[in-house]
Amino acid sequence: MLSGLGHDPLLRDLLAPLWVGGTACFPDADPREARKVASWLARARVTVAHLTPGLGDALAESAPEGGWPALRLAGFGGEALGWHTVDAWSRTAPAARLLNLYGATETPQAVAVLTIPQHELSRDGGTVPLGTGIDGVRLLLRGADGSETPAASAAAGQQGELVVRTSRLARYADPAGGLGGFAAEGCYRTGDLVRARPDGTLDYLGRADDQLKIRGHRVEPAEIEAALLACPGVVAAAVLGTAGAA
Repeated sequence: MLSGLGHDPLLRDLLAPLWVGGTACFPDADPREARKVASWLARARVTVAHLTPGLGDALAESAPEGGWPALRLAGFGGEALGWHTVDAWSRTAPAARLLNLYGATETPQAVAVLTIPQHELSRDGGTVPLGTGIDGVRLLLRGADGSETPAASAAAGQQGELVVRTSRLARYADPAGGLGGFAAEGCYRTGDLVRARPDGTLDYLGRADDQLKIRGHRVEPAEIEAALLACPGVVAAAVLGTAGAA
């Protein structure tokens, strides 16, 4: 259990294991201290872990000798998963099945999953594809003309904004009259740009807007720009992400 009590992964990290008769493990170390958490994972013989790729990288760099032999399942979500992270975890947790989880706070939780094939574990560079929709979820590619194509039947190379359609979305009402990313009831426009692959999975291409993900946290540059413009003497402001911030 590495999530804060006000963070949406709480639903999966705490309630899911208890619901199926498992044990929720709480670290005896500050989650920000990667080396101590890495040692705790081994000492507590944790079998299932849910991590952001950034945290996964920090833990892999601090893995104890012998790694985490008890780990059987590790899911990564919250930001793009790089193959370098997968490669590191295939060595430190050799018995674990590795998953790339995709979702948004609004969906909530993971709405798509990819079990990373064993023969892919040694790939270098780039990011891991997004998987297919879980039961009850349809992934759609929205084109510039507003048309929507099911990801499962999209032509290889087709690009668009990823749309999530599921009956599990909460009904959304904005007092100002807008729907944000909720294009209709049961439909959420994620703002993520994707490209269809021949095997039905999706390559993540980036954002349709300027939203940034930094260590699994959303950052809205426009909000920072607005705060800067409120400072005396500031007449213009622009906020950009850098590779070092990711």
